[in-house]
Amino acid sequence: KKVINFSVFRVFLTILVALCSLLISAHLNIILALTLILTVGLLHGSNDLLIIKKVAKLEYANRWVFITALTAYLLSIGGILLAFYANRAYALLFFVLISAYHFGQQHVAANWDRSAAPRILAYITYGLGIFGMIFASHADTSAQVISAIAAYEATAFQFTALALISMAAFFVVSFFNPRLTLKDHFVEGALLLVLLGVFLITDLSLSFALYFTFWHALPSLKDQIHLLYREPFLIGLKRYVRASFFYWAISALSFVVLFMVLDVQNLQVIELLVYFLAAITFPHVMIMSRMESLLES
Repeated sequence: KKVINFSVFRVFLTILVALCSLLISAHLNIILALTLILTVGLLHGSNDLLIIKKVAKLEYANRWVFITALTAYLLSIGGILLAFYANRAYALLFFVLISAYHFGQQHVAANWDRSAAPRILAYITYGLGIFGMIFASHADTSAQVISAIAAYEATAFQFTALALISMAAFFVVSFFNPRLTLKDHFVEGALLLVLLGVFLITDLSLSFALYFTFWHALPSLKDQIHLLYREPFLIGLKRYVRASFFYWAISALSFVVLFMVLDVQNLQVIELLVYFLAAITFPHVMIMSRMESLLES
């Protein structure tokens, strides 16, 4: 099994889209970012109900487990939205932390034995490093968005410190992982430099969209298809899209309608995305954690 989650196609596609974004206007960059997030990005979480069914069947063969899990899934979405209503600062912090964990979980899960305690730290530090790189590359815009959501005035120094400390911690933890070689560390560092270069030449929304879509959602789709269908990726992808199309269409359409009704401006688009993604991220992470266990068993 390949240790480092590396794909030449993914790197090429990321760089290509980033370079093409330099040729279009800021408005079209936002449209491109939304298109990526609402298609591939949103699609990878649209089959959560089918994953719940699969997990319930494999682990319990009991329909009440599915009903209970589905209820918890829906309640958690409502809970996150209520949390943003009650205290947006803490809710934003929770969203960043749980998203950081999920980014790291997808990217480095194959690096660790299941019993390895530092794996959780590796997940979180990698994900926080990615967020730190994105924030630091667009310090002014990131600070404005955080201020609008959480009424907290973040600084470029804080973003840079988050990126450097998190990534340093990630490599320290990874250094003591016997499954990783010096070559693995070198490849990981090279990939992060590529991502940093991409973040520096794209705007905030597209930076997040490129990582979320090509570096997180696509590998996640591959893992989900393997669990659900045990078929080659392209064949399984057709079945996956057919199964999730209704849920994906409803989610995407809901966001587009909300976007049009509220007549949001550039920065408000990012704020709206944060609320939208936060509502679906936590339950999705719980389901993907159970899927991770099944894939390793």
